[in-house]
Amino acid sequence: MNALFVELPEFSRHREKFLDDDAFRALQGMMLKMPEAGVVLEGTGGLRKLRYADPHRSRGKRSGLRVIYYWCDAERQFWLFRLYVKVDVDDDTVGSRRVSGKQLARALAKPGRSLEATTRQSRKRSSHYRAPKHPVKMGAS
Repeated sequence: MNALFVELPEFSRHREKFLDDDAFRALQGMMLKMPEAGVVLEGTGGLRKLRYADPHRSRGKRSGLRVIYYWCDAERQFWLFRLYVKVDVDDDTVGSRRVSGKQLARALAKPGRSLEATTRQSRKRSSHYRAPKHPVKMGAS
C-alpha cells in the first residue's frame, strides 16, 4: 500500500527528539500495515492515539511513545498531529483534544482542501519550521 505521511509542525518538533530516521520508518511501516491500529479519541472527529514502543529509552508500549494521528482512507494519507512520551503527559487533556479536533474539522470541512494545504500555510507563518529529512511517501516493497 502507498500512503502519504503529513507531519504537522508540532509532530515534527518532537519527532527528532524521540525517533531517529530508522525508528520513524519502522513506525510508518507499522502504520501502513495497520492504518486503523490506534484507539479513536472521543470528541475529536476521528483522531487516533497509537501506543508505540520506545527502544532508545528501553520502554515498551505501555510507557513508551504516543502518536496522535488521523488516517484519511479516501486520500491514502496519515496526518500526524502529536508525538509524546507517556510519562511526560499523563493523558490527553480535554483541551488538547478539542484543539486537535478543531484543527481536523477545519481541514475536513473545506472541499478540495487537505490538511497538507493547511500545514503548508502554517509553515509559511512559522519561522522555526524545518522540513523533515526523510521521504514522506512510503509504499510496500
